[in-house]
Amino acid sequence: NDLTFPKNEKKLPQVLTVEEIEKLINVIPKNSLKGKRDKAIIELLYSSGLRVSEIINLKIKDLDFNNNYLKCFGKGSKERIVPFGELAKNYIFDYLNEREKNNIKSEYLFTTKKGEKLLRQEINNFLRIYSKMAKLKKKVHPHMLRHSFATHLLERGADLRSVQELLGHVDISTTQ
Repeated sequence: NDLTFPKNEKKLPQVLTVEEIEKLINVIPKNSLKGKRDKAIIELLYSSGLRVSEIINLKIKDLDFNNNYLKCFGKGSKERIVPFGELAKNYIFDYLNEREKNNIKSEYLFTTKKGEKLLRQEINNFLRIYSKMAKLKKKVHPHMLRHSFATHLLERGADLRSVQELLGHVDISTTQ
């Protein structure tokens, strides 16, 4: 009575193209605190492959701007060091300067205008709004930026093990 069932084929997660990510970032108003914060969040999600939970828990002290690295705590409170791009760094600086002008004090990198830690739902909401503004046909969510990050690295020749490490996956099959 040893029945074995065929494994369900997992479909590949939907990703955004580089052009779609640019469109998404370019529709965000540049001159407001919220706009600067949202640009920094989207670029950091995409350029580092962070989970939304990792981004909302990121503290300013976790960033090393000299080496473009950040320390984050993933699933199971596992710490990992992740590089981020120059563009993300510029957006973060821009946001932090605006935050200072607005006298927002918090150890958390990304906050509401009252200085409270962001909720994951707030990121989902603004991604939905900006993707409509950018006329993207896909239902954009934070994890899609993580998938896009990994896919674009692999398409450009990164090896699976490196991508696994950057994403903080324990099991290589999760990355695959």
